[in-house]
Amino acid sequence: MRRFQVVIEKIDELLASDKAHVLVAIDGKLDSGKSTLAGHLQYRYHCTVFHMSDFPLRESQMSEERLAEVGGDVDYERFKDQVIDPLLNGDDIIHYMPYNTRTHTWQGETLYAPTRLVVVEGTYSAHPHFGDPYDLVVFMDVESEIQKENVHRRFGKRKAEAMEQGGYAREEAYFKAVGLCEHALVLPWESID
Repeated sequence: MRRFQVVIEKIDELLASDKAHVLVAIDGKLDSGKSTLAGHLQYRYHCTVFHMSDFPLRESQMSEERLAEVGGDVDYERFKDQVIDPLLNGDDIIHYMPYNTRTHTWQGETLYAPTRLVVVEGTYSAHPHFGDPYDLVVFMDVESEIQKENVHRRFGKRKAEAMEQGGYAREEAYFKAVGLCEHALVLPWESID
């Protein structure tokens, strides 16, 4: 896809180096193409992909304070402990219990063998709690009205209303606080229809 070409070129440059592992984050707005890009990279490079959606807040973390926290919509502590730290330590196997967003259930423990290229996909994947582990951070952008149409079409009325009730504002607060548009490779929206 034309939209992804600049990312592929950057990854090819990184893979041509002598780095043992190349870590790429695909952050950005809900329904802006993050999963599509991750799937494209996984197909092209046969790489390991981790999804932030596997790490929702646990019930014990659900509080007004946590939801008011910039970037607090995800279990960044568990993601750092179970994915980022093992990747940086060079662990051969990474294991955790992912969350299935379709069935809203926790899955059994899953084992992952990281490849040389590892992609972390999802909003909050460049969370400051992780430090600066990535060789490349991509920010997937989409205009507000197109995003709202995409969310409504893909997730339905309930999710669209929840996003209107504060989800979009929390995303924007995180992007601004982290400065993603300033230090990431920004990919503007391009329809694939």
